[in-house]
Amino acid sequence: MLVPPTRNEHALDASFVTHSHEGLLHLQWMLRKESLGQDMLLIGPPGSLRRELALQFCHLIQRPVEYVAITRDTTESDLKQRREILGNNSIFVDQAAVRAAIHGRVLLLDGYARVHDPNATINQADADAAQTS
Repeated sequence: MLVPPTRNEHALDASFVTHSHEGLLHLQWMLRKESLGQDMLLIGPPGSLRRELALQFCHLIQRPVEYVAITRDTTESDLKQRREILGNNSIFVDQAAVRAAIHGRVLLLDGYARVHDPNATINQADADAAQTS
């Protein structure tokens, strides 16, 4: 999903993280990483703070975001290219990571830690399948 940059200087309200000292320090670190052309990985406790911080950062640098919510069902083709049948033709459709690279957008992958955490709670379907084996 493409999230266009917000051009309204009044879009930042009291709910954004810039009103906390810690939030400002994180944004300052992100701006340094951006100026050096380095990638960033935000790690923290569960919640939406990382996503809000990343979206606010993209707002500040006025770059659109390709947003992907990662789940256990997300595959490599969901991130790169997906083959689709159109009429009698097989075509490859660029997905978020490819579009971000081609168009200079920021790629925001949300939910990676939740999906790949070995200590995460097993969902009920997986638990039932394990008991019947």
